[in-house]
Amino acid sequence: MASPAYAEFERKRYVVLPEILTAREVETWSDAIDEHRQRFSRLWMERGEGGWTQSVHVLLSRRELDDSILHARVLPFVSELVGEDIEVQREVEEIVR
Repeated sequence: MASPAYAEFERKRYVVLPEILTAREVETWSDAIDEHRQRFSRLWMERGEGGWTQSVHVLLSRRELDDSILHARVLPFVSELVGEDIEVQREVEEIVR
């Protein structure tokens, strides 16, 4: 049976996972993203959804975000979404940096 978070994701195409990150993690990750947006603004694309922007490059270029996908409290939800066979290719990360 799917978790309530998974059901919310299926319904809304996004999910809010409250209290997953510590205040320090939020601050560190936010600072890293803000700095990336300032230095590499051309890599951030407008989504046209209420002023949202995104960049897939930020995850590859900021070491502070290395643990964001494999975070101990986030990984169970990611595994539920994509399955247990998650592969991390660190070699690609090193080439991009």
